[in-house]
Amino acid sequence: MCNPFADNGNVLFRMHTMEVLPEAAVLCSQRLHDAGLEQFEAYVNNRLKAHTEPVSKPIQKNKLHLMAPTTTRQVKTPREKALQAHALL
Repeated sequence: MCNPFADNGNVLFRMHTMEVLPEAAVLCSQRLHDAGLEQFEAYVNNRLKAHTEPVSKPIQKNKLHLMAPTTTRQVKTPREKALQAHALL
């Protein structure tokens, strides 16, 4: 068995079960790493080396989805809750 902490393979392990994660998880992880590295390099080049942007400028938030979007839960009003409880009686 190889070292699960080594960064030289195309396999990700779930540590507590030692399961090999699917290739989609590996690709997602690599894509996130590449995006972070690209943003870091842009930050260093634009703010620290070239001084084209001030260091105090807020960093733009990522909109990367790590997991599939979940469904939204409907919030019931107190009246709807009471009607539902009354229907159960």
